[in-house]
Amino acid sequence: MSRALPGSTRRVAALGAAALLAIVGLTGCIKVDAVVGIAPDATASGTFAVGFQKEAAGFLGIADLESFEREISSGALDEGGDLEAFKDCVTSETDVSYVYTCTFANEPFTNPDDLWQIAKEGDEIVFTMQNEGSDPESAEMLGGADLGSLRVDVQFPGPITSIQGEFAEQVSDTEAKVSASASDAFDVTIRSESGGGGASIAVILVILVAVVVAIVLVIAVVLLAMRRRAGTAPAPVEPVAATDAAATKPAAAAEPVDLAKATEQSQEPEQSQEPDQPGTTPPA
Repeated sequence: MSRALPGSTRRVAALGAAALLAIVGLTGCIKVDAVVGIAPDATASGTFAVGFQKEAAGFLGIADLESFEREISSGALDEGGDLEAFKDCVTSETDVSYVYTCTFANEPFTNPDDLWQIAKEGDEIVFTMQNEGSDPESAEMLGGADLGSLRVDVQFPGPITSIQGEFAEQVSDTEAKVSASASDAFDVTIRSESGGGGASIAVILVILVAVVVAIVLVIAVVLLAMRRRAGTAPAPVEPVAATDAAATKPAAAAEPVDLAKATEQSQEPEQSQEPDQPGTTPPA
């Protein structure tokens, strides 16, 4: 069963249709842009902006930014709680438009009246967005004119696995967009991997690779140190043979000579040791 894009967008379309009744041929008087970043837990953060052409807004009594703010404060957009998820909203203006911009952070978007719905089914993220388009009465008033544009850029936490419905297009492995006229009817469902498990596996693989590299480096350093030690070790001392020891034994030192004693001995007279001849009588 098709469900309309929440009441806030329909109310925007109604404002545009009223403007078109007053301005024949004026088209594209509203512009809706949203950026949705989905987390692995199926919450989302991003921005949502609605712009109104100043020329069309003037036929609704909106003459300046202050009157535009009063219209917003009166509940022209957020009646019914469609924008409850948007906690921070501001009004601004450009040369041609009044703009109402809201931001949101870590919002679940599970309410059927939300601008889109996000759910987690097992390991998959499911993003759905629906719009019934212009009702017959509005379509007759518009006369086939283009009310405005609607674009939602969605960033998924993991690779997109399937896209169903018109006006949805995959931009990259993890990005898709829904782009249509605000008057078009559509029913879009986009599925992706949740991305949580994949990220954990990637972290584990990185850690394992780092550990292996560290082990290899340690082994390389140890081997290099062992090789350096082996190259600088002293040569072993061979035992010396007994004969070699004797041959190489130093000679005994000569005893010191007593010079005084030697001189005294050299000065003593020599005594004749001639024997007596036989038959010779010594003189009386």
